[in-house]
Amino acid sequence: MHLHPSRLIAVLALLVVTTLVFAQPATDPSAPSGHASSPDAPIKARRENVSSNRYDERQTFGGQSFFRDNNLWVYNAGFAETFGMPKSGIDPGLAGIEAAAFRIEEQGRKLCGMGGAAENCMDSYRCMTDVYIDERKHPLPWATDQLADWVSIYNSSQWLRTPQERTYRSKPPEGVIANRVIDSGIRPFADPMSKREANFFQNANVDGDGDLTYNYVYLFGYKRSVIAGLTMLTLDYNCLSANASRPVVTFGLDVREEIVSPLIKRFHEFQLPKSFVSKMNERTDARWRGNFGYIKGLIGRPKGD
Repeated sequence: MHLHPSRLIAVLALLVVTTLVFAQPATDPSAPSGHASSPDAPIKARRENVSSNRYDERQTFGGQSFFRDNNLWVYNAGFAETFGMPKSGIDPGLAGIEAAAFRIEEQGRKLCGMGGAAENCMDSYRCMTDVYIDERKHPLPWATDQLADWVSIYNSSQWLRTPQERTYRSKPPEGVIANRVIDSGIRPFADPMSKREANFFQNANVDGDGDLTYNYVYLFGYKRSVIAGLTMLTLDYNCLSANASRPVVTFGLDVREEIVSPLIKRFHEFQLPKSFVSKMNERTDARWRGNFGYIKGLIGRPKGD
């Protein structure tokens, strides 16, 4: 059934009015007339809900439309108190950071030609983790005065370039001795003494223990003093599930000559608790199973079907 635009607008208007009517609080007929609620009270309550300084109130439906947070959070008690976060997200196993927020982001483009047919397409996505660091506790070795930076992963210019031209290559700040292998992500950190570059590494999806069991973590964005004096770093480590045998996942801001090379110096370390990592794995695994099921369904299908 197709609705004429004017009828569609009327339907949407009716839906909005219905939502607001049913969002009105019930009136107590026994209440004294002098204490009757103001007719503007429901509207005021709805506005206060979406503009509250508490996260839990902004994320609670109060009769007015709102954007629902798609992040998976973990944080300490102080962070929860500051921002009005639910106590369910507090985990004492979180160490070295105030909070972390994980999400799967759609990239707005599709991978097509699956199974040999142009119309067989899959959505592309990436897995991002924001970490919030209090640099009053854990100062970071910045090699730049720039307060914020971000890598634009996707924009229209990529369709105007060849694959070789659109491959992103990054450099550390001037005067910094670069890691011999790393050439991607933002690279704003360095040892102030040796001038050697420092990058984040993690042991989530590798086996074994020790200095060499760490993978490089792409830093795709940062903003210093983003809120409440905290620094936010946005990290990407390829949507890979963490090793289930690890009780925690450790990240290090390390100086290394290459990716798989001995640790020279570690400036900061933080850990994500197992409960949080398990929830991250659930999300990434569910997405992977959906893609795997789609690809499996293409096997043996005649082209063009």
